Amino acid sequence: MFDRNESCCGYYPHRSGCPYADNDIMPDCPICGAECDSYHVAKRSGEIVGCDECLESIDAWDVVANAVKG
Repeated sequence: MFDRNESCCGYYPHRSGCPYADNDIMPDCPICGAECDSYHVAKRSGEIVGCDECLESIDAWDVVANAVKG
């Protein structure tokens, strides 16, 4: 968790622009509950589908190759 005595994002807590300067609230993922800095959303629906903690990227070519084999 962010310590108010340390700098964050290149800012110091007392300076405007630091996202943690005025509160201790960290956003959490509505899917897995992990504290996170960003969400992943579906482009068409805008629905939050997860965060870096609960989603992973896979190679589409591997998926296609495995589907063809099996």
